[in-house]
Amino acid sequence: MGQILCWFRRAPTPQPQAPLLQQQQQQQASVSQQQQKKKLRREDFILSNRKDAVVEREAGTIDGQQFVIEDCTGCDVYLLDWSATITVDYCTDCRFLIGPVEGSIFFRNCKGCDVLVICQQFRTRECQDCRFGLFCTTEPIVEMSSGLEFGCFDFCYFSLREHMSKAHLSLWDNKWYRIYDFSATAAAAAQDEDDDKPNWTFIQQSSVRGLVDASKCGALSPEEADMKSSLPVSLGTENLPYGESCVVLVLPGAENEGLIDTLVEGANKVGGVLYQTRMMICDPPKLKELFDRHSDVSAIQKGSKGATLESPPSLPASYIGGNSIHSTLQSVIQEDDALRTSKLIHLVDEAKAKPLSKEFFLQWKDDI
Repeated sequence: MGQILCWFRRAPTPQPQAPLLQQQQQQQASVSQQQQKKKLRREDFILSNRKDAVVEREAGTIDGQQFVIEDCTGCDVYLLDWSATITVDYCTDCRFLIGPVEGSIFFRNCKGCDVLVICQQFRTRECQDCRFGLFCTTEPIVEMSSGLEFGCFDFCYFSLREHMSKAHLSLWDNKWYRIYDFSATAAAAAQDEDDDKPNWTFIQQSSVRGLVDASKCGALSPEEADMKSSLPVSLGTENLPYGESCVVLVLPGAENEGLIDTLVEGANKVGGVLYQTRMMICDPPKLKELFDRHSDVSAIQKGSKGATLESPPSLPASYIGGNSIHSTLQSVIQEDDALRTSKLIHLVDEAKAKPLSKEFFLQWKDDI
């Protein structure tokens, strides 16, 4: 009688697939990034030798890359995207609208240009008769230039705040008015009496928005052109209206910028005027100075959820003026649910606001 032989073997234990799947996804992502880099064309990020042209770059076309503009005359340039760095060289009678620049923008040898720009660092060298509507988180630098005019950035396009976030720029950190002129400093040190004419002045803020012609840009809708600025418009330090003043400080918390945004907007509706804004990292001595010399710093250093922060907090602040502005801001807070229930807002009244504003907005240096 025949025999039937059967052979059985234990099936191998299935291995976890999650690490393998994760590794495959990472490899695919790496390949995708490499392919994307290969698709980038150098010529798409250089604007050179153009005359009387309208040039547009919509959202996603620059996407954090470097951009170069050179040797252009009579052009209208609209960069409605965020970038890493930008250089503008040898341009004459051009108009530029430039979205958030994560790093620096450098204008060299430009003449008669009008510019609206947002950046982390700003510098000019050997430029003449140019006007700037500027948002800059560090002190703008002027060197070997003359006939420059500065005002606060005032414009809007729909994705501007999104681009600010991608460029890691805070809405409430704008030092556009703190111009540092290397040439003037050098002339003063050398006591050169023939070189005492100021190389720059402040422009009338009401004229800043008109530095560029939005109607020439097909990528901008009429609604965008008519909207108020996406960013706070501040007056800086010159020609401040007479009236009471108040400093608004906001404690650490994920929602702090939204709260100060709501408060300043409410103040503007009832006649308040925004003078200055700044975001600053504050160590314990500065915290005591800001809130109260006898305050419990450990309590101030706690975030909105009560956990002590590992590093000194970064605080947004605004300096606001207007008739009875302190009581006006208190009313704005009471009329808004989010503001009323928040424990992050601190108002500094008239008696302390002016000396504190000089320290916080003008004298204290950023930690590097």
